[in-house]
Amino acid sequence: MRLPPKYPGKKPVVPRRIKPQKTVLKLSLSQLSRHALLKPSIPPGNGSTEQTYPCLLIRGRQLPNETKPVNFFYPAIPKFVRGNRDQVSFCVPTAFVVNSAPSPEKYNVNATPGNCIMMSEIKEKCLTGRGCSAEEAIHLITANEAELFAAATEIREAFFGKQIELCCIINAKSGRCDMDCRFCSQSGHNSTAIEVYPFMDSAELEQQIRDDIKDGDRKCGVVTSGGKLSSDELKTLAETVMKIGGGKKAPVCGSLGRLNREDLQMLKDSGVTRFHHNLEASAKFYPEICSTQEWSSRLETVKTAQEIGLKVCSGGLFGLGESWQDRIDLAITLRELGVDSVPINFLYAHPGTPLKNQQPLSAEEALRIIAVYRFLLPDVTLRICGGRAHILGDRQKELFAAGANGLMTGNYLTVAGSQYESDLEMIRECGLEISAT
Repeated sequence: MRLPPKYPGKKPVVPRRIKPQKTVLKLSLSQLSRHALLKPSIPPGNGSTEQTYPCLLIRGRQLPNETKPVNFFYPAIPKFVRGNRDQVSFCVPTAFVVNSAPSPEKYNVNATPGNCIMMSEIKEKCLTGRGCSAEEAIHLITANEAELFAAATEIREAFFGKQIELCCIINAKSGRCDMDCRFCSQSGHNSTAIEVYPFMDSAELEQQIRDDIKDGDRKCGVVTSGGKLSSDELKTLAETVMKIGGGKKAPVCGSLGRLNREDLQMLKDSGVTRFHHNLEASAKFYPEICSTQEWSSRLETVKTAQEIGLKVCSGGLFGLGESWQDRIDLAITLRELGVDSVPINFLYAHPGTPLKNQQPLSAEEALRIIAVYRFLLPDVTLRICGGRAHILGDRQKELFAAGANGLMTGNYLTVAGSQYESDLEMIRECGLEISAT
């Protein structure tokens, strides 16, 4: 294979005592996006920008004396392997070998041949407020973690500075939900050992909300089980919020099921500022986790809340068995909806649910989900909620580096969460600040 004539940059470094022989490197398309990336083409060096050549980035070892991985660019033209359209070949110096590494196959993403857009280009696009494309997001899922987090941090700081939003929730009605969500401990279709109780007494609910918001550094979300609140329950909540806010907006959110326009208007008039309603998963994957409600119904509830002027918090639950493509599709839907707060939850496999044996996400993959979402949703609050402590463990501090700018603190619906005080300390240790409500 002929190399292009003169090209900018340094030639591959080859140990002097090794004859620079050539080796044909064959990669499957899925391996391609992990082991070798095609940089944007470079000019041949004669001053013309019309004729360009692709440039192969190899992550490998320089033999025989070096064991440290190196990044090295080599002008090469990929060719499909004869008889196999799923493989491409490159001619590379024998002095370099590609390290073995996990490929995107485990993420259920189909890599395709072509020039991959580099991290810096995607980041610059996101800094303008435009989220990356689905194709660019697929590139990010196999990007170097340190580079990915550094870029995600830069995007977060560009839109939110060092401010971190906090919220907490009150489980105001627990258990006996008529929905059959396969992951949920509150579903009446599942056999879980949780506390079951009706809608809280108004006086108790009011006091608990006041206790949670008294410091002015977090919003309080009132969460109830079931498809939707009854008219009486909704009226009780509206009257309680009215007392707290005095007829003005209060730092209170509601996660109350599939409410209609009139119900949502009542909440807004009472002072509720934000309505929470997760889409949970992509439209394609949602039927795998729930059969008693259509995904389109969840979507319409979000749209109705937006139409009457409520801010909407809507996100998903990850680790259900969904693919990376499902995750990316969900983020793009949320971007098209224009929601300004996206909760990211990680599955806690409750005993007694159909997903009790689901393999938990690794901390690495969970953090990468956050980072990819920061690129897809650059100017949106990413709020890390359920499953945080369980999945991230001792890597919790890294969620800010991955691009998160919001936390749910305290307990979750049926599982203990992080203590409020320890979260405040973690935020301070990271050199960040609490955003006022």
